[in-house]
Amino acid sequence: MPHDKRTTNIIVRLTPKEKSLIEKKAAAAAMTLSDYIRHCVERRTYSTPIPEINRLTYHQLAKVGLSLSHAIDTIEAAKISEQNLSSFEEVRRTTVDTLQVVRSVQSQLLGLKSSEELS
Repeated sequence: MPHDKRTTNIIVRLTPKEKSLIEKKAAAAAMTLSDYIRHCVERRTYSTPIPEINRLTYHQLAKVGLSLSHAIDTIEAAKISEQNLSSFEEVRRTTVDTLQVVRSVQSQLLGLKSSEELS
């Protein structure tokens, strides 16, 4: 595949320290400075800042999730010890479903993609 000749420049002002750092990173990657900068720019993605309310909600949901996990563990322990479980299975199912919803909401609040969801 033929490459177009690069004839356009972009001027970026850096401090000598910034330039030195970028040059060292390019050398460590065995790349030219131009290739390294191009590589970083082309592959870098920026996420939008997460609103503080999302962070707070995330942490509250984490507490709910922890409580739900504990409830599931308690139900599982009761099941293993063969306690009367006539209504436990429905409670367990509901608790597991609720925990999955909490984790999904947490992931959405942090802007995670479905493949990155918390488990």
